Amino acid sequence: MLLCLGVRAGIPGVSIACADDAWLSKIALSELDRSVENGEFDALSARIKGAILGRLSTGKVQDMAVMIDLVYVLRACEYGKVAMKLKFQHTETQARLAARSGMFKDGKELFKWLVANRGLSRVLFRGMQDVGEPADSLNAVAQLKSVGDKKLLAFPELVTAFATSRAARYYHEQPSPASLAESFAYYTTRKMRYDLKTMPYELSRYLTDTRLSIAERLWAYGRYNRYPNPAKAYFDLKYDTDHFEKGDPKKISKLAFTLPNLRKVGGVCIEQAYYSSEVCKALGIPAKIVGGRGGGGVYHAWMMCFISKRRGRAAGWDSSTGRYAEQKYFVGDVQNPANGRRLLDCELMLEGAAALLPPSRREDADTATQLAVLAADVANAAEPADLKDLQALAALHKKRFGTSPMAKPPEATIKIDMGIVEGFLTDAINYNLAHRPVWDFIIELRESRDMLKVSHLGKYFDVLISRTAKVYPDYSCEMVMRIVPSLPDPKGRMNVYKKAMSVYASRRDLQGRIMIACGDDYAKQSKPASALKFYEAAALRNVDVADIVTMAAGKAEKLLVDAGHKKLAIAMYTKLFKAAKKPGKASTAFTGQTSYYIIASRLATLLETAGQTKDAQKIRTMITR
Repeated sequence: MLLCLGVRAGIPGVSIACADDAWLSKIALSELDRSVENGEFDALSARIKGAILGRLSTGKVQDMAVMIDLVYVLRACEYGKVAMKLKFQHTETQARLAARSGMFKDGKELFKWLVANRGLSRVLFRGMQDVGEPADSLNAVAQLKSVGDKKLLAFPELVTAFATSRAARYYHEQPSPASLAESFAYYTTRKMRYDLKTMPYELSRYLTDTRLSIAERLWAYGRYNRYPNPAKAYFDLKYDTDHFEKGDPKKISKLAFTLPNLRKVGGVCIEQAYYSSEVCKALGIPAKIVGGRGGGGVYHAWMMCFISKRRGRAAGWDSSTGRYAEQKYFVGDVQNPANGRRLLDCELMLEGAAALLPPSRREDADTATQLAVLAADVANAAEPADLKDLQALAALHKKRFGTSPMAKPPEATIKIDMGIVEGFLTDAINYNLAHRPVWDFIIELRESRDMLKVSHLGKYFDVLISRTAKVYPDYSCEMVMRIVPSLPDPKGRMNVYKKAMSVYASRRDLQGRIMIACGDDYAKQSKPASALKFYEAAALRNVDVADIVTMAAGKAEKLLVDAGHKKLAIAMYTKLFKAAKKPGKASTAFTGQTSYYIIASRLATLLETAGQTKDAQKIRTMITR
């Protein structure tokens, strides 16, 4: 691959000399300034894309700094079109305030300010790639303008976090929620546990998704600021046993849903997780409620928070607070504040591990991924990329700045192919293993585009297994499970599943998920006997892991009943019911979530449909005692 990349981060294996492409950044940024005035974003975007592809086809690409600028211009064009449509509605009072504080009159004024302050906007535009509605992010920046330019420009990562995070939703509304500007001022006018000027926006989002009132934050700050580990606030709430065991209304339901009131009357796990996560956020510690089902099936909520040790030399997410030993096989779910997407808690922990990377590594990984996307769109074209856009920008540079940027006109020497795409993907992974978009794109290339050869997948599997399977097994298993179905050969898929089974030998729950995937594969091949074998094996080996046993047994039941073998389905559930452990004391609302209860209910229903009503009633009596 004749691409001169990896200069900034020191990626090994690059030896050819780099062409001086600094002029390309200069003219592209100059053209962006002009587009802010004339609104010709589509034309500029097309020209920059053409220039990037043209440079790839010459076989010489300047270091990542230039490519980052070009990708920045592409994103600015994308968001500039959105900004030009924004109109900010101000009341008469707000209009006077806007005039005094310099708040924006419209989206064009906002966007012009962003482009003029590239230190902020290059971070912001990168973060906006994660959101579904970029207009919301731009509106958020407009709201933050009231705190003043100096503060905003001093905290680009935090501004990006505020602009690209949704307010977290709870089952109960927070009284007197703080505005964005109030919240931003709170975090930037007092000493926080961590430095929010340098904290990556991917982490800060787990602060900025709170709308807790300023009064409650100050209460938490005053009570817990000197605590060595504020996450332990989880255990400061008395457990509401009357609600858990009897189903009585929660004590907090009679009071305002505030931190002081929760401290006073207590709650169950969800309130404990909420309370401790909000305490941490009030101190500037990223935190999140995590939810999932324990081995027995009862839903539980705990919390995870970001911990930095040894003056930032070691850091990561801690997901142990409130996660008890009997919940060994919990796979926790959290919500990404940027887009609401479901994350595994271990995936968030992997992202946290990347927080210690220099900012340039995160930016380089993002740029390499975007270059892979652009290259893939034209990969394997019949001819090398057209150089007209690259040449046009060179001519424009000479006209505008009076210098010739290239000694001689460039020549297209190579075709853009999948080798170039895969080179960028490898670079992105080397820069930042936790950069989720690169893994998503690898899966897209295999799954929907059918562009990545099966024989080339091995190196990505090896990275997943060697670098993530031991410490982040749930994450790597999820990636493997997404990629394997795209393999065309049934035998090849089973070989990969078999290998994965050995990799996750210490995790019966992950092995169970792989067995279910094998069963699904055989079911699609119209091989019900083989599918049934895997479903039943997954259920029996994971009878104490509710998510696995109920899913696997349900799939096996459908195969048996559809084939007219209801007696075999009853026999399977009978065996599972005998192996399942009866849950401890809890209200019906909680026991109904357990594998014991679900298996018994399915068994009773099957017995009733088979005319065995007495046996069915006996089972129902056993689970309601």
